[in-house]
Amino acid sequence: MILPNEFDEVFAKILHHSQEAITAIAWIKHMAPQEVHDHEYEKFLILEGTCTIHIEDESHHLKPGDYLTIPLHKNHFVEVTSAVPCKVILQRIAA
Repeated sequence: MILPNEFDEVFAKILHHSQEAITAIAWIKHMAPQEVHDHEYEKFLILEGTCTIHIEDESHHLKPGDYLTIPLHKNHFVEVTSAVPCKVILQRIAA
């Protein structure tokens, strides 16, 4: 999949959707806003670029091939640390 020339902070394309899960490919330019999930787990697989995922007081520095699951009920946001957008496979799975 090719990244569009122009997009806001986050561009995502849904790859699969069911009642239990959503899987998408996403590009993040600089930052994905803070959010909390109470009913779904969010999982990231980094494909290109680098980022830091901040989960409350913890920071996780990720590079291509790294994988991270966000725990339920935790404030988190993504900060891109590379010169190129961070390309990820994103899953949200029902808890």
